[in-house]
Amino acid sequence: MWYKDESINPNGTHKDRMAWEIYLWYDNEIKKQINTPGEKISLKSLSLISSGSAAYSVQKLLKNKGLPNLRVLMDKNTNPKLIQFLEQEECKIYIDDLENKEYSSKEILQKTENYDGLDLTYSPEFDGCREVYYDWLSYEVLNQNPNWVFIPLGTGDLYKNIIIRNSKEMDKKVFSKRFFADKKIL
Repeated sequence: MWYKDESINPNGTHKDRMAWEIYLWYDNEIKKQINTPGEKISLKSLSLISSGSAAYSVQKLLKNKGLPNLRVLMDKNTNPKLIQFLEQEECKIYIDDLENKEYSSKEILQKTENYDGLDLTYSPEFDGCREVYYDWLSYEVLNQNPNWVFIPLGTGDLYKNIIIRNSKEMDKKVFSKRFFADKKIL
């Protein structure tokens, strides 16, 4: 089922981690296609089930980079002002009853008329990007010297990576150049 726990921040300060993964994926995709002689560069559209903030964050990145607009599947009970806001940001919005059924990736692509595109909701295409991104983000978290860290579970990759980075830095005599936290606090 989809989750209604997203919030939108229209002033643009909300940054969603998914947007970074998408940027890395598109960057790699463009590089691959540039290095394929004789091929025309063709970028796939992305689809996503969202109730607001993820769609806004991803679309903002896509729009700023001149990439294809996001196709968003939203619940029929979504606030019309939110839908209008996302449409003004050039998201392509598709409305459906999301309460009664969990959609497969293929169904999400069909519902968003994105037959040759990619579904961000479940897509394994971004798994490689997560590893790089979560490694960087883990150092950002550790370098804050936190006494407590609250991490949304999501895929569990960020949580796992913070623990791994913490362990590795605790075991090292020479720290990574990215690590400048207080070892005593860790």
